[in-house]
Amino acid sequence: MTRTLPALAVLLLCLFLVACRWPALSFPLFWDELGVYGPSVFYLLENGVDFQPKALDPELSRGHPMLYVFVNALVGAAFGASSVVLHSFNLFIACLVLVGTYMLGKKVFSATTGVLAAALLSVQPVFHAQATLILPEMALALAALGMLYGYLARMPVLYLVSGVAAVWLKETAIFIPMALILHRVLMLRSRRLPLMQINTLLEVLLLIAPWIAFAAFLLLQKIQNGWFLFPYHTGLFDFSPDEVLKKLGRFLAFLLVDQGRFVWGAVVGSSLLLAFRKKRITWNKWVDHPKWEAYTTFFLFGFLLLGFSATNAYLNRYLLLLFPPLALVVADQLQNHFRTAFTAWPSKKRGLIIPVSVIVGFLLLGFPWLLPVKRFVYDEHPVFKRHVVLTQMAVQELMENGEYQGCHVQCNWPMHTALEDEKAGYRLENLPFYLLGPNDTLDYQVWLDPGSYSNPPPLGRSEVLKTIEYHGMSCTIYRRN
Repeated sequence: MTRTLPALAVLLLCLFLVACRWPALSFPLFWDELGVYGPSVFYLLENGVDFQPKALDPELSRGHPMLYVFVNALVGAAFGASSVVLHSFNLFIACLVLVGTYMLGKKVFSATTGVLAAALLSVQPVFHAQATLILPEMALALAALGMLYGYLARMPVLYLVSGVAAVWLKETAIFIPMALILHRVLMLRSRRLPLMQINTLLEVLLLIAPWIAFAAFLLLQKIQNGWFLFPYHTGLFDFSPDEVLKKLGRFLAFLLVDQGRFVWGAVVGSSLLLAFRKKRITWNKWVDHPKWEAYTTFFLFGFLLLGFSATNAYLNRYLLLLFPPLALVVADQLQNHFRTAFTAWPSKKRGLIIPVSVIVGFLLLGFPWLLPVKRFVYDEHPVFKRHVVLTQMAVQELMENGEYQGCHVQCNWPMHTALEDEKAGYRLENLPFYLLGPNDTLDYQVWLDPGSYSNPPPLGRSEVLKTIEYHGMSCTIYRRN
């Protein structure tokens, strides 16, 4: 039963996730999956599934490694080239992330911790939002879990496969081997063991193997495209202290405050307070603690990811691979708090533990979905559906209203791509008008907000014909004079 019940609980969590995200499988493409990853997959399906950088135009691939679009194209070739199939495949990956979180928790803490961490992860709005989108962050989270499991469980083959997959999914993964090398050095120094050993050198060689795989990709890209990294991306780094600190604050707020995760922040903060202020655990005792290795691994993993993120143009969804280890830490500390409370409270008041547990459970699992989301949150919350619905309404207006028949129409992005690409899922019929870029021969101009703010309707030469509004967002159709 101790083996069956936790596995059954994780299965139920996966079924819960599938049930919640089932309607999203038929959504049309949204934002980055509309502009980059979705078109890349469909391009490979039409022109030949290939793993080499030259298989995609650099403006489409953005210089990213090819593994994610390659595997999605294989799935599309096998089961059908549709957004429903690709969304379903990515939902399957999300379920594997829940399973991987449980397995890692069971390995380094306990089966109960693994189940609780998977439950915490399964209700996060950012996790639900990313579960069905054709974006590499969920697959990267799965590969990162494989690297952590392979490292902590001393399974070199699993680490090697996961590490190569991670760096071929997205460049972000290059920080993980560095975190693990630093951890190994810390382990040896804390236990006063020599660094220069044959076994240590061999382990370091294994840990840097993903870097060799990434270097091979960069070399191939240099041969085929003429550059190692996409030129646009290399100009996005900013090492100024003000910007780095500002981004660090924003990322920490997203991890430990936003979307109801202030409870996560309270759990982590109270644990640190008890550990250091009351001096429950001295340094020597903590080094010998059985959880020392896992905790320090997770800390260095998160520290380097946040540091790397703070120097680049990063989005909140890029932190998704940090959520499984963070959920494991929160789950483990929650259990510690409840064990301490149960033993410390007088026997006559132990009945209060049940209502307290219910309240904490509600704050952890249910409260994130009761918080209102009034602004556009991009792809970090399932309410991105609002933007999809607004785009659908605008496309329907343009496709069905005969006033635009045979006219010249220009739209800002993402409306332009939603209309231009039949595979995006917004239209089935041919366009009844000419979709143009901005120029002086336009009859109508469509302005979707939020969207690209380039080439706004010129003042004095445009009049508002119709405005479509939905949950604080708008799409305005202008008639050009």
